[in-house]
Amino acid sequence: MAGLSTLAVMPTGAGKSLCYQLPALLLPGQTVVISPLIALMKDQCEKLGDHGVHAVQLNSQCSASEIEAAELAIESGDARVIFSTPERLADASFVALLQKRPTSLLVVDEAHCISQ
Repeated sequence: MAGLSTLAVMPTGAGKSLCYQLPALLLPGQTVVISPLIALMKDQCEKLGDHGVHAVQLNSQCSASEIEAAELAIESGDARVIFSTPERLADASFVALLQKRPTSLLVVDEAHCISQ
């Protein structure tokens, strides 16, 4: 919450996601979550939506219309939490889209993403 980098090493089911989901609701800008785990991304996106939090996901399992809707939500500022795969960060147009709105929190959710 203070804007400092944080490393949380916790076992599965210990609440790592809560470490960024709660701040995502309290901080003013968007939260960008980078994860290679599409099933986890989908699950978290749905659960946040069930609680009234507008979250979007961009990954290889999304249809063109889902990607378009997610990008529109990012551009408009409606998306509070943005889930993306690491390879999408290599897309200059996606990075430019993210830069249109302030990002309060950048999360790398999976340690092997950091090593790469």
